[in-house]
Formats: sequence, C-alpha cells, structure tokens
Amino acid sequence: MNEALRNIGAWLGIAAVIFLGYSYRGELEGVKNRVLGELVPSQGATLDEASISFRESRNGHYQIKAEVNGQWVDFMLDTGATSIVLSPQDAERLGYGAESLAFTGRANTANGVIRTAKVTLRRLAVGPIAFDDVPAIVNGAPMSKSLLGMSFLKRLRTYSVNNGTLILRK
Repeated sequence: MNEALRNIGAWLGIAAVIFLGYSYRGELEGVKNRVLGELVPSQGATLDEASISFRESRNGHYQIKAEVNGQWVDFMLDTGATSIVLSPQDAERLGYGAESLAFTGRANTANGVIRTAKVTLRRLAVGPIAFDDVPAIVNGAPMSKSLLGMSFLKRLRTYSVNNGTLILRK
C-alpha cells in the first residue's frame, strides 16, 4: 500500500510539473532566450516581438548572427561602415558569386580603397527583426567577417548600447 501511495504521489508530482511548465511556457521561453543569449552572445536574447539584445564579445565588438536569404551569416556590428557589407565568402555562399557581380563601386576602408558590387538581400532577419529587399554590397577584397553597417541601424526605430549590452528595436 505504501508503494502504491508513493507511485501515485510521484505521478501527481510529474503532472504538477508538466502543468506548471505549460502554464508558464511564455516566461520559460524568455528564460531560455536569456540563457542562450549569455552562452552564445551572437545569437542574442529576444526581448519581445520587436527587440533583441546582444552582449559585447570578448574582443569588445558586437557579433550578430543573422539569417540572410534563409542562411545564417555571422556579422560584426560596425557603425563606421555605411552599408551592410558581405565578405566574398559569405556572398558566394548566399549565391552572389564574384563572376556574376559587377564590381563598379569603390569604398574607402582602413585597408585602402576596395572595389564593391551592389546586391539586394531578399530577407535579412536578426532575431525578431526582419527586413525584405535590403540593399548591401559585396566587398571585392577578402575580409574575416561580414559587417552590419549604418544602413541596417537606420532601419531600426532605435538602438542603444549600455553597460556592454546592445539593444536593437524595430
């Protein structure tokens, strides 16, 4: 009889945990996002349906993982870049091969003048923030990471940096 009561108690406890988990699923989603944002800073932590935050990386920059045309691209936020700039490697992976691009533009960079090609990204999503038909450029010279420049930030309602946390709001 004692064993039967223990089993019933265990099943009631399991049912209570499942019920509480289901009842607080929205809050638990926020906890999951916060933990992932701390463990993988480039993923960010979704704050609400139009906001996301990123922790500063060890090198002092903000690394942002974005979905571009259905594929993941690692960006670095660069307020000194006028545009969204794709590295040649990321551009190739996204279907913008160098042989199909017209490198008619020029940009002054810290490494000198480079050739650029204009492209339009079908979709760019950073967490809950998404934009369609986004102008970008492909860098004609090798670079270690693609850049999210001012043309992205200007599309936002607001962005701020405070105590090592970047917050983007659409």
